[in-house]
Formats: sequence, structure tokens, C-alpha cells
Amino acid sequence: MLSTLSIHALDFTNHRMHYVVLSDELFKLNLSDELHGDEKQIYGSMQNPRRRCQFAIGRWLARSIMGNTDALRRDSNNMPQWPAGWSGSIAHRDHVVAVSVSKTSELIGVDVERSKVSTRLAPKILAESEELTFRNLQGDPATNLAKIFSAKESFYKAVYPEVGEVFGFHDVEFSQWEPTSMNIKICNADLAKKFEKTIRCEIKDLSLSGEDYIVSLATEKKYRQS
Repeated sequence: MLSTLSIHALDFTNHRMHYVVLSDELFKLNLSDELHGDEKQIYGSMQNPRRRCQFAIGRWLARSIMGNTDALRRDSNNMPQWPAGWSGSIAHRDHVVAVSVSKTSELIGVDVERSKVSTRLAPKILAESEELTFRNLQGDPATNLAKIFSAKESFYKAVYPEVGEVFGFHDVEFSQWEPTSMNIKICNADLAKKFEKTIRCEIKDLSLSGEDYIVSLATEKKYRQS
């Protein structure tokens, strides 16, 4: 059923992100036959047709890239559990599903967001230590905030396997701002004991059918070798 879908690629410095553009018709289909193991139960429990489709396509796309047929289970915080020897990340927004995977000892996080985020949400996204720096950034504040939001999301997905617990936007901060990249690190003292490194997050623009998106990718060598 999905063999006719076009898989696109977006290249970052050291990694390639693959993505699929979903049609409205695809949201109406039952895609359970494309899933494996526990994925079918998760899919069946989802009430929103769009979210079900994004979930199924994300799993299908990851397997297509890896050449692997194993089910991608979820942990207690709903994060994907990758097959032994693999790491990766899945993101979705609207009609876009994106995946980046690696068969090396790396942490990977990928995120897709709309190209602007209302500055009214800044207090929820920015740590207190970031507020002055954000106000002084050149460019459109709504676009800048979308880039920070996305970079923090990709950072979270990348380091979650090392930290092993959920954390929020105020627990991390950005620095070394550039329009196409920024550093992200944990600023929460207790969490920083689990992951002290700073990660450089790359950011790219993606325009699809009149919609503009921000795509971010965060990668880092693992602390612990599996």
C-alpha cells in the first residue's frame, strides 16, 4: 500500500534526514497492516486519524531506511525503542513525517515545526537565562522562537536515552546563535549531572505546498556504548 510513497531526503552536515509528505487521502486509510507487533495495538488505541497515520508512516519510514522488519516499541514515556545497534528519531507535523537513523554509536534527535511560533509562547519555551539574548537576536522574533523551540525538541529526543527521564524547555538553554544552527545544553543542575555535553543543533528551512517549516537535527556521540 505504501510502496508508491515518495521518500525525500534532506542532508545535514553529518546526517541525512528522510521525510514523506502525507496526502489527505492517506489519513483516511487503515494502515494497521503496515505495522508490526505492539505497533498494531498502539495504532488501534489512537482516536485521531491524522495522528494514527503519522504514527504508522513514521514506523514504516524508519523500517524502510534501516532495511529492518522489527517492531519499534515504545518505552513508558512513549519514546521509540530502536533495534540493537541502531539509534534514531521520528518527527511529524501536519503532512510531514521525518526520520533520521544511524547504525553508529550516536544520539540523534530530529524535529519538524511550522516556521513561526507566536512570541506569546516565549515564557513557556525560554529559560529565564535566555530571555535577554532572545530579545537581542536579529531577524523575525516568531521565526527565531520557532528555531529555538525545534532545536530544544531535537535536543530532547537526542539526549533522552542518556538522561532517562522527561524534562522541559526551561531545563535547557541555547547559545552560540546562528540562523542555521545553535548550541543547546542542559541548564538544570541535577539533570546536567547525567548529561553535561553541549550539542550543536542544525536548522534548515523546508517549504512544502505553500507551507513553511523549520527542521532541526541534533547529534552527539553516546556516553555509554551499548
